[in-house]
Order: sequence, then C-alpha cells, then structure tokens
Amino acid sequence: MTMESLKFPKFTQKLAELKKAEIAKVDTIFASKLQAIRPQLIMNPDEADKLSKEIHEQWNAARIKADDLAEKLTFDLFTKDTDTTLDLLKHEIQIQLKFIALTILNLSFYDEYEKFTQKDKTNFKSEPSEAELVFFSDDAITERLEDVLLPFLNLLKDKDERGFQKACELIEESIKNKNTILSDMRNEMLSIFEDKPKEKISPTLSIIKTNTHLAKEVVSGTTKLENVIFDSRKNSALYDNKVAAIDINVGSHGKKNITTIASIDFNDMKKMGVLISHEKWITPFDREILSIVSSLYAAGNEYQSPQMIFQAMSGNKEKVKLTPEIRTKIIESLRKLRSTTIEFDASQEEKVGWVKKGKYEGSLLPSERIEVVELNGQQVLDCIHFLRSSPLYVYAEEKNQISRVNIEMLQAPVNSTTENIELKFHLLRLISSMKNSKSKLKPVIRYDTLYEYLGIDENESDIKHRKKDIRDRVKKILGFWVEKEFILGFDEEKEGKTIAKIKISL
Repeated sequence: MTMESLKFPKFTQKLAELKKAEIAKVDTIFASKLQAIRPQLIMNPDEADKLSKEIHEQWNAARIKADDLAEKLTFDLFTKDTDTTLDLLKHEIQIQLKFIALTILNLSFYDEYEKFTQKDKTNFKSEPSEAELVFFSDDAITERLEDVLLPFLNLLKDKDERGFQKACELIEESIKNKNTILSDMRNEMLSIFEDKPKEKISPTLSIIKTNTHLAKEVVSGTTKLENVIFDSRKNSALYDNKVAAIDINVGSHGKKNITTIASIDFNDMKKMGVLISHEKWITPFDREILSIVSSLYAAGNEYQSPQMIFQAMSGNKEKVKLTPEIRTKIIESLRKLRSTTIEFDASQEEKVGWVKKGKYEGSLLPSERIEVVELNGQQVLDCIHFLRSSPLYVYAEEKNQISRVNIEMLQAPVNSTTENIELKFHLLRLISSMKNSKSKLKPVIRYDTLYEYLGIDENESDIKHRKKDIRDRVKKILGFWVEKEFILGFDEEKEGKTIAKIKISL
C-alpha cells in the first residue's frame, strides 16, 4: 500500500464514487447530443470540425463542473461540522504515523495484523538504523502531515479558525508523542512475531549517494504543441477524456498545413489518488516545474530534491528559503507530471524532416520518487530520480524549438510566489522566441494576454490595483534583464487611456 492510497481512504473512495456518478450523467447527455448531430456533420463537413469542437468544449466544461460538484458534495459530507472534521484528521494522522513507523521497522502497511506474512516476519527489524530514523525526524513528519492534510487544513482555515488551530495542535501533539508511537508499534510487532523467533538481522539501508551540479541555463520548450498542452483554459478539448485526440496545426510546408495529433491521459493520476488542491489538471506552474527539472537533468542531475528545484527556479541564489507552501506545490506538481501520460503523432512532421521520430508516448515526467537520497553528503527527503528526458523536451530539441537562457535571469527581484514564477518563465519564453531569427513574433507583449495567462478573474474586487501590481512586477523583471543585458530596454504603450502593451527593445 503506497502513501498515495493512504490519503483519506474514506474520503477518496467516496469522492471517486460521486465523481463517477456525476460525470456519467454528463457523458450520457453529451453523447446523445453528439449522436443527434452526426448526420449534420456528415452532410456539412466544412462546419464539422468547428461544431464538433464547440460541443466537446461544452462537454469538457460540464465535466469540470460535475467534478467540482462531486468534490463539494464530498467535502460537505465529511465536514458537516468542525468536530467531525477534527475526528477524521486525528484518525488520518494516526494512520500516517503508523505507516512511517512500520516502514522504518522494514514492514509493509496492513489494515489488519493477521495479514502479516512469513516474509514480513523475516524482514522485521526491531532496531532501526540512524539512516532509517531520518524518516521519523520532526521535520520529515511535519512535512508529510502538512502535505497529506493540506486540503482539510485549508478548509478549516477558511471555515473555522478555532478548528484550524485545534488541527495544528493535533499535529504538534502527535509529533511530540512520535517516539511513544514508534515504541508501541515495535513492541506490538515483537509480540505478534514472538511465536517464531528469528535471528537478529541488522541490514543497512541502501541509500543512493551522489553530488549535484548547478544548472547554468534554463531550457524551455517553445513548440506549439507544448503551448497547447499547458493552456487548459484555451484548449479544453484536449482535457476531455472522451476525446481520443485533437489536431494541432504546428506550421506549414509549402502550401500544406502540417498537423500533429495529441492526447493526454490522466488515469494514472487518478489511480495514484493525486488530490489537486488548486487548479484542474496540468497548469502553467507545472510547465515551469517541467522546465526547471529538465534544465537540472541536462546539467547532469539524475536525482533532484525540492530544495534544488526551488533554488534553480530562483536563479541559483545562494540563500533561498523554501516555504512549506511552495514545497508542497512542487511535490504536488511532480506527482501530477509523473502520473500524466502524453501521446502524440508527429508523422507529418517526420515526413518533411522536422523531427527524426514520428510518434511519442510516455509520462510527461519519466521519473520515480525516492524517499531519501544523500546529496553532497547530506540526506534529503522526497527526491525524484529521472529515468530519461521528457517526451516534450526530446520533441522540442529535435525541432530546435528550445529557449536557452542564462539561469541568472531568474534572479529577477520579485518574491518567489507561484504567480511570479509563472510570470518570469512566461516572459523568458516570449522574449527568447522574439529573439529567434526565424520567429514572426513582434517584440510586443500585450497585458491582456498576460492577465489571461495568469488566470486573472476580471470580476475580482479591486481589479485595477491587481492589474497595476502585475504591470509593476513585469517592469521590475524587465528592468533586471536590461541590467543583465538580456534585452536593451522596454516601453509601455497605451491604447486610448489604457496601458495596453509593452514594447521590448532587443
């Protein structure tokens, strides 16, 4: 049983049931709609693609609403009142601590003790090594619990401040009593296995040891395919599991349009029980994570930790503080990317010599999670082990559509929030594309498209101040890049009385 499957088992099971039921209702309605207009599509092929796309976009929007409704219904069910929520939290904290305790005793997790096998009895270690006890440190347990309990903590924080404080106290109290829990588990296991004594075995935990390398440049794909995949707001059809694939016009060769077919599969993500607490599916922030881990991998880092990733995202600043919030988002993003499968057929591009390989299939982030790795002589938790390059990176490299920029450009003087990380990377990609001699992009960035990319809600209160704040941050970033001679300068331009765009001098 994995950590993912232990995340709120009752909650996850009920959520899956409700999602299946609500989405099934939507699928039945839209499948009927599509079937009803099929004769019309056959009779009018010129309008078929447009009409089909519109229906699939409506379908996808309805599925998202059904998904949201299922989450709301489940949360309402499990959080009728603060006391019920706290009882559930207390139960889940005990499960997590029990899991970790059994892990360092070299045992599997089972709901019922009678499921322990002879193999478990052979593997059991009554005296964990210091290396194994790293898993039971205060920091390790705190990070694990905050990560697992994040959705419910956020709910309590918004709903009941008293309940939120009580939840924090429960976590602190559990950490204080961790040694008692470990001792109790050890003694309980000894009593279970005492009928078949075994030789005392003290195998050492095999920990991977390696050194890290600073990435000197940040690499990022600029292909149209990648732009489509990471912009679910504009390309919702790709995110509809009922659509096998969508056609993406990636360019033209002579008079012929060249099309690549792409599809995305989130089934592995669902199987892993990945709970997405902010947005649906993969997002611009996930794109930046993929970019930076690919940059680190290209620099020779097969193993990477959340701290390494954040430091690289900050431009290799010597002292950067990784907050629990950003750390959780990085880990969540890595899970999402690792458990999302992409498949695309670029056979037309292969025929005209744009790529060497016509078909790609695999995880967006081909990697595995490693509990503990020794990096530069220090043991760190929650690392990823790269197995090979991302299919998107390979594809972009073959097409020579990759921006390569000095990583110091990420040191721009803005706080390392999720939005600012997205902003820096997006601006880097845009300007790098503008600098490409083959690019047709004008050296102009429109603010309205930037607001849209960042997901700004026009109905926000004080939207004028919000937009001005974004423009100020853009100017801070660009000003830093002028100092670093990445660009020559920039000027804002108005349309009427509105500051509408910013012109970049390359």
